[in-house]
Amino acid sequence: MFSDNYRRNRLLGGIIMLVAGIIFLVAPYYSMNTIVRYVGWIVMIGAVLNLVSCFSGGFSGIDSPLVSSVLAALVALWLIRSPGSVVTSINLVFGIILLVTAGVSLLQCLQSSFKNPLTILLSAIGILFALGIIANPFRLTNMIIRLIGVGLIYQGAIRLLFENGNGLFNSRR
Repeated sequence: MFSDNYRRNRLLGGIIMLVAGIIFLVAPYYSMNTIVRYVGWIVMIGAVLNLVSCFSGGFSGIDSPLVSSVLAALVALWLIRSPGSVVTSINLVFGIILLVTAGVSLLQCLQSSFKNPLTILLSAIGILFALGIIANPFRLTNMIIRLIGVGLIYQGAIRLLFENGNGLFNSRR
């Protein structure tokens, strides 16, 4: 019984992964916004539940989650109202961090007595990549979401074709 439920759940998971991967490939902007909005709604539900418990007498004094619940509700509203800005902001911060890291690595290599050409090359590539992210952070996001979609399609196909006796090409059928 447990084995049959496990197989069925793995098969259903494979189908979900295939569908999600196709959606990520076809419509990365739509899928990204949808995911951020769902996260926003989950955070909002958690904030409301914390506020209800705060006002129903569950917490008082310094242990009160009132401030954190209000802040969580504000963050949730931001996630729900402008999901695109969230992802663009994350990529922009990532680009700045990459630029600083690659720049420091390049400067350290150039100031050392042994100038490793591979370190110089990789640092220069990192700086160029970071500048590309900073110049257009949203374009990279779509590419990354599409790559995630390819990975999901691969994992879903593996589950459907080869796993747990339910696979199309499984020899234990």
